[in-house]
Order: sequence, then structure tokens, then C-alpha cells
Amino acid sequence: MTAADSSDGREGWALLSGGTSNAGGVFRVGDEVRRPHRANIEALDLVARHLRAHQIQAPTYRGLDDAGNDRLTYIDGDVPVAPFPTWSLTIDSLTSTAQLLRRFHDTTRTLAQPDDAVWDRTFADPRGGPVIGHNDASPDNTVFRDGVAVGFIDLDYAAPTDPLLDLAHFLRMWVPLGTSSSGGNPAATAARRMSAALRGYGTAPSDGLAAALGLSLDQAEMFVRRNPSPSFDLLSPDYFSQRREELLTALTGPRTSNSDPPDGK
Repeated sequence: MTAADSSDGREGWALLSGGTSNAGGVFRVGDEVRRPHRANIEALDLVARHLRAHQIQAPTYRGLDDAGNDRLTYIDGDVPVAPFPTWSLTIDSLTSTAQLLRRFHDTTRTLAQPDDAVWDRTFADPRGGPVIGHNDASPDNTVFRDGVAVGFIDLDYAAPTDPLLDLAHFLRMWVPLGTSSSGGNPAATAARRMSAALRGYGTAPSDGLAAALGLSLDQAEMFVRRNPSPSFDLLSPDYFSQRREELLTALTGPRTSNSDPPDGK
């Protein structure tokens, strides 16, 4: 999220733009972020501290403020929000974030999962899994420094899951990004972005990933139907069927050739 002009009438409070679930309710106050309390905050803090111990930036918990809001550390850096800046639409930014997601999974794979931990499993594999996934690694939840992805914020939906499903959520939000306005052939652009994302993460197209993309889209559509929001009102009736076709075509379509432009545009 990035700071906006509104302070909600409270001195020193800067509204942070971006996000959906907590839009309009997240503020920066000095070196902290204040946001509505979440029942799973202790589990999220456990994940964040484990990530930070492995040089992945994540917001840690500082307790409640007088109004009952969660106090979290503010992560300094550049967070792209819509309309996304040009630099965030490049192959370089996509690849960097895919590499970070892989590090995220490799790191949380070593985290012992407490039996009594409270998780929000909205976007997790119902069967759990060997890693703690971010499960919402969208552009506006990614922190960049000098063009390199260094951390993730808004760990609200972090939970035990199959890493392929978390990768599928990432692909759902990052691969189509900017393709409709890129000119040329949007399908070819999506296929190029898909190829770059998979190379960055360190995997290849597979039936398992195709199935994970299907589940990711099902979970996203269910979330939209259960959580009315003005931003969701902008989605067309066939939005999810279009994304499903676009992503599966990009996954199974022509892979990137060595002639692709090196600057990631």
C-alpha cells in the first residue's frame, strides 16, 4: 500500500491506498501501520518473524493500539498500486517477484506449524500443505527497493497450503497484468509473462499447475461473490471465465524464445 492524502482527521495518520479487504481502513502512523484487528494476527506474526530472519521483509506485530487496531511495522519501499506504474509491468519486476515467492515458500517450509495456530484459509488448499503460502501475493502486496522485490505485506490470508496453489494465485494476479493495454498481441504477451514467471519461480508448466489455476480462480470468484465491494462491481459477468481461458492458454501456449526483448517491456 502507498500513502494517500487523507488522514481520516487524525493527526499523523496517513491513509494507505491499495488492497481490497481493508481498503480505507489502513493507515501509516510514523514507522507503524494501523489496521483492523485480525484473529489470526499471532500466526501471521510468527510467519513474518520467520521470514525476516531469512532476509525477506514482512510486517511484524507490535500489539494493539488504544482503539483496538493492530500495530504493525511499516516496510519501507515501493509498492505498485493501480493504475500500475510502468516499471511494475515489466518482465524484470514479474521475475523478481516470482523469485521472492519461491524464497518465501522455501523459507516457510522450515517453519514449524503450531497445532493451535489460527489461519484464514480462504485462499489456501483445503487439505493444508507443506508451506505457509502468502495466498495473496498481488502487486499491491509486494514491496520493491531499487526495482527488486524484497518483501510481502498484508499477510492476512497466509496459511498452510500447496505451493502450486499459492503460485497459481500469484500467476492469476501478475500474468495478465497490463496485457490489455500493452498493444500488439495480448495472448503472446500473457504467454511471455507466464514463461518468465515460471522461470523465475523455478518450475515448468504441468497438469498440477493447470489444476491449481482452476482452483485459484474458483476461490477468487467465490470470494468476490461473498464480499461485495465497489471495486468488484467493475468486473464483467464473464470476468473469471475470461481469466481462466487467458491463463490456461498462456500456460499451454508457445513458450518465450531467445528473441524476446531483454528489457522486460
